[in-house]
Amino acid sequence: MSIDSTADAVSRFPIGFQIIFAIILIAGVLAFPESPRWLMKHGYRETAAELMARFHETTPDDEQVKADIAEIDKINALTEGSKLSWKEFLSNGKEMNLWRTGVACASQACQQISGINLVTYYATTVFGEQPKKNLVGMTDEPPQRPIYNSTELCPGF
Repeated sequence: MSIDSTADAVSRFPIGFQIIFAIILIAGVLAFPESPRWLMKHGYRETAAELMARFHETTPDDEQVKADIAEIDKINALTEGSKLSWKEFLSNGKEMNLWRTGVACASQACQQISGINLVTYYATTVFGEQPKKNLVGMTDEPPQRPIYNSTELCPGF
């Protein structure tokens, strides 16, 4: 039994191609500065003011920058030393944490239920090359190739 290198590449390429987007994301994260909120919370007030000034295209002494810094200080003072308890996390109080958690869980569940993993992982098997036709009866002729490509690409968005 011989190994068909074309079939091997067809099954591995969709999974391996995703690394390109991961590399772009990592490069983007490393290229961007820390957020002003994080900088202020960790004692880098001047750096945060300079970053806010760049965002507003002005100087760190500008009134808008000073107002933003004061607002961040106010938020940090309110939240300093307080941690979210499980009771607060699972209640619909002022912050609506239970609602937010439910929306996040429902979003993840809908992604799984929609079959995106099925399309991503098994499309190469379903649409794979058989002697003349694949498992769904499509030939590898150019008019039917866009159908395969769209079923692979569209669910990802």
